[in-house]
Amino acid sequence: ACGERDGGPSASDAEPHTAPAGCASGNDPKDDLACLTNANGIFVDAAAAEGGDGTRERPLRSLGMAITRAASGKGVVFACKGVYPEGVEIVGRVSMFGGFECPSWSHAGARSTVAPAIGAALRVGKDATFLAQDFGWTAQDATASSASSVAIVANQAALLALTRCAVVAGA
Repeated sequence: ACGERDGGPSASDAEPHTAPAGCASGNDPKDDLACLTNANGIFVDAAAAEGGDGTRERPLRSLGMAITRAASGKGVVFACKGVYPEGVEIVGRVSMFGGFECPSWSHAGARSTVAPAIGAALRVGKDATFLAQDFGWTAQDATASSASSVAIVANQAALLALTRCAVVAGA
């Protein structure tokens, strides 16, 4: 890990935030639904209709799109439980909170699952800061010669913190 002495990010730059900025209680969002506001994050639901705007009322359908919007603004994604058939890439600073029941946005201990047909479920890039709670990261079996079944790839990330997550690599 890089530190201040070797020109890398400082420890304070890489601290994960378990409560999104703007969450007055400071609690984990699964324990305080008042934290799940349009002002605090981007909303995504794998079962949402196309054309959502990322609000709680009209969530996006794609995690990748939600992450892109979050990285350029709020930095937080709230995801409904379900399977997202896409790999995601993190560059910058993003926190993702999954496992929510939709459309109520309550939490009952479920996970959101990221399971692309090919490749890693999660890629965390250089100097990225990433926190995920209540997600499953699943890589499919490598069936072709020289194919990979790695679920998570992190390349010089400043921080990668997974809480209540499952990581499943294919065979």
